[in-house]
Amino acid sequence: MLAILERRGHHKPPWFTPAEFAASIPASPLAALVAEFTATYNALRFGRRAPDRAAHLHLLEELRQR
Repeated sequence: MLAILERRGHHKPPWFTPAEFAASIPASPLAALVAEFTATYNALRFGRRAPDRAAHLHLLEELRQR
């Protein structure tokens, strides 16, 4: 996701958490996708529930297409 956003001019500073970076994207359909992707990333990485990898990959593909 970061590489996709970097190509669109959105750079994540190293000191931003994933949630802070998602919140820094100006309100738009892209920002909504980034927020959703970040939430699923956090759930996959830190959550205690079974991950929905298919949904996460689908969001990544949507980001690529925008």
